[in-house]
Order: sequence, then structure tokens, then C-alpha cells
Amino acid sequence: MRAVWLDSARRTIYFGGEFDSVGDQDRSNLAAADTGTGLASFWNPRVVGEVDVLTADGRGGIAVGGGFDSVGAVARTGLALLSADGGTVADWNPQLEGTVRALAPDPGGAHVYVGGRFTLGAVRTQQSLALADTAAGTIAPWGPTPNSGVWAIAPTADGQTVYVGGAFASVAGKTRRRLAAISAGDGSLASWNSGANGTVRALEVLNDVVYAAGRFNSIRGPLLCSLARLQRRRLHALRRR
Repeated sequence: MRAVWLDSARRTIYFGGEFDSVGDQDRSNLAAADTGTGLASFWNPRVVGEVDVLTADGRGGIAVGGGFDSVGAVARTGLALLSADGGTVADWNPQLEGTVRALAPDPGGAHVYVGGRFTLGAVRTQQSLALADTAAGTIAPWGPTPNSGVWAIAPTADGQTVYVGGAFASVAGKTRRRLAAISAGDGSLASWNSGANGTVRALEVLNDVVYAAGRFNSIRGPLLCSLARLQRRRLHALRRR
């Protein structure tokens, strides 16, 4: 299991990864279950390839990212939109090639931030960040360019800043080891610089605190247990017990 998403009514939990069944039901890498009974629902999009991330698409459906080639017998590479009720694949077919590992809706719900390692359209330059407008059906590179993949994206609640984590060592040519902050308004790189010595795979923002998890054991020097609590001026670590 690599991805889990709970609907707003908390009645259905959606999950993805690499599997071919749920209980005695045939399911291919993406499924849903009733939170009350724990039984697999009828929702069965059938994804060919791994599913790495799930989130709301801002229009009542689900955005799915990963390393897949098709969804429901429809060609979709790395990114697709599905209806939450029947698993119908949306017509939108972003011209993306590669793997999507992070998805995060902006607080306003109009856009979805996309992270991973991929190319867009006819431009063969590798991208790690993009911004999708699911209503307009568009996707374009966004923000400064990391030199490697993005695995986690966490916008702040006020929509002012977007924190990203991954395997990169620099962003826009400036040293940012696996963690960076970007202005949501103009896409510029912020001065915040809390480098980790290993891949950051998950981020959450709560008020003025950024929680980071991944395969690291140090950020700014202190020894950690792959989990850290960060602020702009101070570092707090959740240490090994």
C-alpha cells in the first residue's frame, strides 16, 4: 500500500499501490472500501502500473498519480482524474510521461500541485513540479526547478507558501537538500533552507510547523529518526526512544 485518501464524508477510504485483489475481490492497484464494514466497494478503476498518491481534484473527484500506463482501459500515463462514485476516467489526458509521486490541492481548490519526475508535452526537459488546473484541463511546469524528483508537497493553509520534499540537492541552482519552500504567488524560491541528508517522502504543515518524514537521519546536524518538526528559525526533532 502506497497511498490512502479518505473522502470528506468519511464513509469511503480509497487506497492504491501494487496489488491484484482486495479480500476475494479482483482489484488492480486501486480500490475503495467502506469505512464501516471494511469491505471493498464496487469502485474498480483497474490501473495498469503502480499507484503512488491520491488526493481530491477540487471538483468532487479523485486525482491519481503514480507510475501507471492506463486506467480503466484508457491510456493515462502517471496522472489521471476519476469520479469518486463510479471510477469513471475523466476526458482530461495530460501529456505527461514519467512518474507522479506527489499531489496536493491548493487551499482554494482551483489547482492541484504535481510532483515527481516527468516530462510535459513535446518539451523533453525533465520536470519535478507542475500545476494542474483540473477545471480548465491544463497542466504546466510550475516554480523553480529541482535537480531531482519531488516526493512530497504541502501548501500552507493560507495558500502563501508551498513546501516540497524529495531527492533533490538544489532548486533553481541554489542549495536546497531535499527540502525547500516556494512562494505560491510567483513561484519563487524562499530563503527557508532546512536541508536533510536523505530523501524526504512526506510533508505536513500545521500552523507554523512543518513535519517531515523520510529516509534521513539528520537535518541541520541533530540526529533524527526519519521524522522532524521544523520551523523557519528553529528545528525540533522527534527522536528515537
